[in-house]
Amino acid sequence: MFKRCFRDYNTQNHYGEARLECLWEKGDKNNFPKKIMNILGFKKLGGENKETGENKEYNKILEKFKKTRFYKRHMLYGISLVLGNQWGDEGKGKITDFLVQISDVVIRFNGGHNAGHTVKVGDKEYDLHILPSGVVSEGKINIITSGCVLGIDLNKVDLDKFEIINGRNGEKTVVCNHRLEEILKIKDGEKLRVGLIPEIEKLERGGIDIKKSNIKISGETKVIGIHNVLLDAHDELVRKAVGLRKIGSTGSGISRTYASEDLRYHFTLNDLLYNSELYYKSIQALWLSYKHLFPYITADELIIEAEKEREKIIKYINDGKLEIIQDEKNYIKKLHKEGNKIVGEGAQSSMIGSGNSIYGTASNPSLQSFMDITGLTVKKIGNIFLIHKDPPSSVGERPGFLKEDTTEELNNFREKYSEKGVSTGRWRDIFKRSIVEMARGAQLNIKGIDDESKIVPVFNRMDALEDSLKISEGILEVVKGYINRVNNIVGEKVEKKVGIHDQENLITPDNLLRNYPEKSEQEFGYDITKEDLKIIKIEGTTLEEKKETLLRLYLAAIFRKDKKREYLVGTGPKREDLDLRTGVPLRKAS
Repeated sequence: MFKRCFRDYNTQNHYGEARLECLWEKGDKNNFPKKIMNILGFKKLGGENKETGENKEYNKILEKFKKTRFYKRHMLYGISLVLGNQWGDEGKGKITDFLVQISDVVIRFNGGHNAGHTVKVGDKEYDLHILPSGVVSEGKINIITSGCVLGIDLNKVDLDKFEIINGRNGEKTVVCNHRLEEILKIKDGEKLRVGLIPEIEKLERGGIDIKKSNIKISGETKVIGIHNVLLDAHDELVRKAVGLRKIGSTGSGISRTYASEDLRYHFTLNDLLYNSELYYKSIQALWLSYKHLFPYITADELIIEAEKEREKIIKYINDGKLEIIQDEKNYIKKLHKEGNKIVGEGAQSSMIGSGNSIYGTASNPSLQSFMDITGLTVKKIGNIFLIHKDPPSSVGERPGFLKEDTTEELNNFREKYSEKGVSTGRWRDIFKRSIVEMARGAQLNIKGIDDESKIVPVFNRMDALEDSLKISEGILEVVKGYINRVNNIVGEKVEKKVGIHDQENLITPDNLLRNYPEKSEQEFGYDITKEDLKIIKIEGTTLEEKKETLLRLYLAAIFRKDKKREYLVGTGPKREDLDLRTGVPLRKAS
């Protein structure tokens, strides 16, 4: 009986799925095959007998969701991705945190320690940056892949130590006339350290046994050196010197490290560990082009810093706290083939990813990126959770025409809902609700998807809708289009209508993405004003009616087919504050 049911289930036969669940309810649970228990989601939660502490909280969430299609797909396919669909800071940690508990492997496949989210375990909170979320749960395998960039134990630098000077013929140059020791940032009387090892040390002080966290790092991961941090800071000031738009970089060396691969320098973890002379010569080669801008910092000093990082990570490897893996694709595919459940944890978000590079991060947090890095195809992926927050918020340089004006009401909202970046500590900007950008985010995130029923939207912080309306004088509005003015070949401005402008147009992803500016046109977005926006004003006699309309508009921006969809709504700050809803996209609105 079990064999037949498992065969049916393994071929995605829903009759077999139902029979397995029926056998569980009626059968002898002590003799239930472990392989089938794993499919039904009891492998890590310990069945139904653990009802205390942290597990009790997760069992509540499990009871709420184990009959859903997305839960069953996760158990059947074995892979779910969590991707930000706005400007970052969407609250990806909440759904990631839940998925981790019903999974065996957590994979970080993009970004570096410039990312940040909070994971809560019991009454403790842990701020994570480069480490996968599974590190705070014993027994998980946590993988940092070659899609990431790795700062081992870095110092941040003080931008005030760089100078913009006028050279001959009025040309501006950015130089740093200080020794390396003099430009390192100081916090509480000590050098400000960031990266993998400071993060591990903080977790250990919080009671986490890192040896049980099973941290694996791909040898092909690119290493962030202090040389990258210096050049990252330099790049930001060079842009300022010539009047280019500010990027809003965290100054972590991320973009420079990604760029080093295209420039054919040898800065991988394998290079540092197993072919260190090649790594050090790459520093020398790189610094030949920049040493005149840093006259008091030599390549030899930078190599000494690299040697220190090498010694530190080797110690952690020898102590059994880290493991370096080779051939990551085959390693990950083998884990999946063995029946391990996998969470792909995307850092940052699609709208600041490489598809919209004008706005931020140097990496690509998308389905396509996950497949390229891991070698797992879309047919093996059960769910893609697209995470949103209402209203959107973020730190960093973002489109000004969507940014809400700073008012007392906005500041009160930010204070009440802790709108500060985990990595930067900066206050986040609050943005208008835009289904144009939501459609663009989904387009970038799910490129290559084989079945849109695998998309599970998550709309966090819907419990704050009433408070958020105080920012906009009680009016609930959604942006459905805007005017973008771009130059034609002779430099004249041409108006392009982005999104939906006519009442008769249905709200679909294709209509919302009409004339959406690609990378070369996005710079013109800084000329867009709030008067250029096309707005939907959401009416309703009750707040719940307005919320329902808003959520259905969101579904219309993501889904092409008019089917009833499962989605999740955040109803509060706790992990269990997630409600399952179903709804059909709303294609017509004023």
